[in-house]
Amino acid sequence: INILLINLFLNKKKKILWFFEPKYSRLFLRFLIKKSSVFDCVDYFHGYENFKDENDFSIKSVDQVFVNSRTLKDLYLPIRKDIKRVPLGFYSPKINSVKTKLIQNNKKIVFIGGIGHRIDFSFVKKLIKYNKDFKITFIGPLTFSDNDREQQKKKKLFFDLIRKKKIIWLDKLDKEEITNVISHFDVGLIPYKNTDFNLNSFPMKTMEYFYVGLPIISSYIKELSFYPDHVYFPDRDGWLGINNFFKKSNVLITEKRKIALKNSW
Repeated sequence: INILLINLFLNKKKKILWFFEPKYSRLFLRFLIKKSSVFDCVDYFHGYENFKDENDFSIKSVDQVFVNSRTLKDLYLPIRKDIKRVPLGFYSPKINSVKTKLIQNNKKIVFIGGIGHRIDFSFVKKLIKYNKDFKITFIGPLTFSDNDREQQKKKKLFFDLIRKKKIIWLDKLDKEEITNVISHFDVGLIPYKNTDFNLNSFPMKTMEYFYVGLPIISSYIKELSFYPDHVYFPDRDGWLGINNFFKKSNVLITEKRKIALKNSW
């Protein structure tokens, strides 16, 4: 039914089939073969075995393929040579919220985004262990599955950290409030699990942090390694080197904002 409705909609005028997920792409592309098509690939779907074939089929079959990172482009070039990389598409607020003075005290840490199966809480616990004066705040909705036992264990661990006052949790924020709120923190946090999907991702929160001049502590993510002056990977470079990183990164506030604006539409 969805295919018939889309086909009816596209037949009214010259339109483009533009999709982000490869699931069911064989069906859509087969029935809409005469339409212009774009696969806007923003994630590493090889990280999900059920999506791998559909992902590669989409890359080979559509008229245009866009990716939002150097990492994805390098991974998919063997499949297709004319892949185009576009900016991440960060939403840059109109307000002037960038920090205007040197960060003197890197103690207030913030994570913003969905809180669920992608989070590596062992990473968070190590960060607390080696930096007992850090004050870590998680901002975002819970996305743990009620039907997944492992995810429910992680949810319990998350609330244990709150109960022990190791972290603070704020449920959610309106999009318009995000920049104002995180500008009151000193460091952005991206504590993702070590999976193929996460390793080859390009989290939008990177640019949200950069826009307000925050250095970032992150689990290792390939695309973020292109920003060595602004992102530190303690799981790769050592848990005791964070403060030295801050000394170097804190003075590069305007450079961070420039990077964010280059990734803005």
